[in-house]
Amino acid sequence: MIEIPKKQADTASLGESRWTLRVGYAACAWGIWFVILHAYVFVGGGGSFNVQSQFARNPWIYVLSTSLSILLFTAAALFPLALIWPFRWLSQPRMQIITLALAYIGMIGFAVYELVFAQELGASLFSFGVCLIGVLVAFVRPHNLSVAHWMVLVATWTIGIGMILYGSSYVWFAFLQSSFEKGLGYFLLGGVNFTVEGILFVAIAYLTSQRGRIRL
Repeated sequence: MIEIPKKQADTASLGESRWTLRVGYAACAWGIWFVILHAYVFVGGGGSFNVQSQFARNPWIYVLSTSLSILLFTAAALFPLALIWPFRWLSQPRMQIITLALAYIGMIGFAVYELVFAQELGASLFSFGVCLIGVLVAFVRPHNLSVAHWMVLVATWTIGIGMILYGSSYVWFAFLQSSFEKGLGYFLLGGVNFTVEGILFVAIAYLTSQRGRIRL
């Protein structure tokens, strides 16, 4: 068995930790950019007629649905940060619990909105189903991980893979558009945004999963 000198191992571990932090920050920053982009669209940025007509039809319902969407996107952006949380003014377990609480508030609120206001039973059941699966995931966690950390890690994996698949579909549809401008719009606004975010989420989930497995 090859033994790694302690100084060399500490240097490698420090480099790995810094790389993990950078990827985590990048994933969170990309998620926040996603929140800002959607908030800009939701408040009527770009002069979308569809947004203006929805707000004019029922402003309070539109504000409610917009707030829930932004809350969900914000919670999703915090998942990578909760995995690598390095700050001392708030412990990492508490940060993970806060992130999960925001996600559950957003999902439950979205489920109620879809059921009561939008009257979309399928979307409501899907949202409640996601919440239930999240609870079930907590019961199959590894013994060396806390419930909060395990749930955040699984959520990050799931969001990342989902974003990659969703972004890839935009890339595919970009090649099917009738004009170059439409194809470029699909590729940049959908393909790049979702795919890059998904890759960053999967990367930080993988790195944090591997962290601590080096045997000295």
